[in-house]
Amino acid sequence: MTNAASPRVRTTRRSALTPRAAVLAAMVALVVASVALPLRDLVAQRNRINDLRDREAVATSELKQMNVEIARWNDPAFVAVQARERLHFVVPGEVGYVVLEPDTAPVLYQAAVSKQRSQSWYAAMWDGMQAAGMAATPGTKP
Repeated sequence: MTNAASPRVRTTRRSALTPRAAVLAAMVALVVASVALPLRDLVAQRNRINDLRDREAVATSELKQMNVEIARWNDPAFVAVQARERLHFVVPGEVGYVVLEPDTAPVLYQAAVSKQRSQSWYAAMWDGMQAAGMAATPGTKP
């Protein structure tokens, strides 16, 4: 048998990446890149919009609460109650009392009484003025 009877088939390996496939892969990569960046920006903008809507809702609820508070303060009866409670105001003809805590009342009362008994207010003021005058004079010791 001769080898001439069987034709030799030349087998050449072709590369898997043809020029057409390379161009197609490049085009797909270009399309993906051109779509991915705007899509990322779109998602970021949607998140920002949602955050701003949440902040707007919180600000709106705070505004409603503040408007209710303003309406309360525009009521003269509410202002009178607040002045009585916070500033201890009394209506003419009433007697106002301030109740101290049971633990601190005796100490504060005793301190006030002992201070009153020891010296009058004008004597304490005069002594303070003299002490201040001596301290301001150079070369003297208070």
